[in-house]
Amino acid sequence: MTGGLPNGPRGALPQTIRFARDPYGLFLDGKRRYGDPFTVPTLFGRWFVTGQPEGIRTIFGADPAGFGPSAAVPMQWYLGPGSIALLSGRRHLRERQLIMPAFHGTRMRAHTATIQRNTAQRAAQLRPGERITMVPFAKELSRRNVVRVLFGAQDQRRAALLADAVRDVVGAVTPLVAFVPLLRRDLFGLTPWRRIQRHLAAFDALVHAEIRARRSAGGPGDDVVSALLFARDDDGVGLSDRDVRDELVTFLSAGQEAASHLLAWTMYWIHADPDVHARVLAELEPLGREPDPEALVRLPFLSAVIDETLRIHPIGPSVERKLAQPLDVLGHHLPAGTVAVAATVLAHADPRTYPRPELFRPERFLERRFSAAEYLPFGGGVRRCPGSDFAVHETKITMGTLLAGHRFDLVDRPPVRPRRYTVTVGPAGGVRVVYRGPRGKRVAL
Repeated sequence: MTGGLPNGPRGALPQTIRFARDPYGLFLDGKRRYGDPFTVPTLFGRWFVTGQPEGIRTIFGADPAGFGPSAAVPMQWYLGPGSIALLSGRRHLRERQLIMPAFHGTRMRAHTATIQRNTAQRAAQLRPGERITMVPFAKELSRRNVVRVLFGAQDQRRAALLADAVRDVVGAVTPLVAFVPLLRRDLFGLTPWRRIQRHLAAFDALVHAEIRARRSAGGPGDDVVSALLFARDDDGVGLSDRDVRDELVTFLSAGQEAASHLLAWTMYWIHADPDVHARVLAELEPLGREPDPEALVRLPFLSAVIDETLRIHPIGPSVERKLAQPLDVLGHHLPAGTVAVAATVLAHADPRTYPRPELFRPERFLERRFSAAEYLPFGGGVRRCPGSDFAVHETKITMGTLLAGHRFDLVDRPPVRPRRYTVTVGPAGGVRVVYRGPRGKRVAL
């Protein structure tokens, strides 16, 4: 062991604010200036940063009891103390075991037709020549899916109330509110705090009403709320109503943003590269204008496009573990209290793993498989995002449905810069496209 930490940039507050505003640049510039690994002092503690697979394997493979939750999400006030993102140790493992079946592939596939129907209905409302900003468009689609998948809402009035509550509570929290404690005060109405509290109270009231209804029904449905309420551990103990509420807020915040940003980035890259666009359309062509959604999920090149999109633009730029006990990583002895960071953006830009990493090249994912220490768009180890598979599943169906039946052109030309939204990273400007009309028809504009 070297007995010390590698050098890194100084100045806690500027680096923390930069992480909120420039989530990729902090890591890329740090490696360029100091090598890999390096350290960064932040408001969340001293970060030990690496993108090397050997270091990432050590961090992900460490005893879960030896580290706490993600240090870069100081959002207990919003997510709640029962959020899986904020738990550690045995309680985290227990709740993860209870939660994962709710996102099992079989359960998610039960909603495949709903996702496609929501996409087709919304696309049918578009008019040729209409300009669309993909992030809000995708968030609208995601809310429709969430209301059905999470809450099982069929009644239109109830679904509309839930969709509005989801929109308000997720949209109210900004990166600065999340990262700057001073803004989490009601300063004579000059901060968004009062509005955030109002939206949270309205959302909580609806969620607890849904929970009471499920408890009264006495049996699980096919929605996530039911799955969470009736899940039991080995001792026959389930989640409390408050725990279920906290997990739902976590899924909504991270899940809706992840799905909408992934869809927007995927639309951008498909249309930014004519060869990729042509190959995606050629793969979709045999499926017709209204493809079987299960066939969309199995398309190899579309899957590779989404994988490459997540490589270049991971939803989270890093995975943080706050050490509760010392850990040796890459020859450095990290004391308790250090935040060990697996830098996703560095791992995904490593030319040893990804030759010419600056190129968008989906074929990488058809030519070989990458380890969990080389490709980690949703984190890794025991804290990997529980809803990651659903976000990718939803994107395949939504993107495949849109492109099989409709034509779009990109308004925003490369490069589109990433920016932090709340807890995830998405495209600045939202990715603007113009709708050209149904595929197979030529419309005079």
